[in-house]
Amino acid sequence: MAHRQARIRSPHDLGLAIQQARMGREWTQRELAEKAAYPQSVISDMENGKHTRYAERLFELLAECGITLHAEWEDAE
Repeated sequence: MAHRQARIRSPHDLGLAIQQARMGREWTQRELAEKAAYPQSVISDMENGKHTRYAERLFELLAECGITLHAEWEDAE
């Protein structure tokens, strides 16, 4: 199992990490949406960097406070 990591500095980075983790588990967007109980369109929007003003503000506040987020996940075997 491969261990993956990513720095998360923006909503786009977060979407990319979600996409990479999903693909590492060999799930489709539809499969992830079913597991998370979201519409598939929400997964698509997140992975494509579509974000809300709330998300922009959150990452602006994190940057101002010097906070860096890191994501870690394991790929499927």
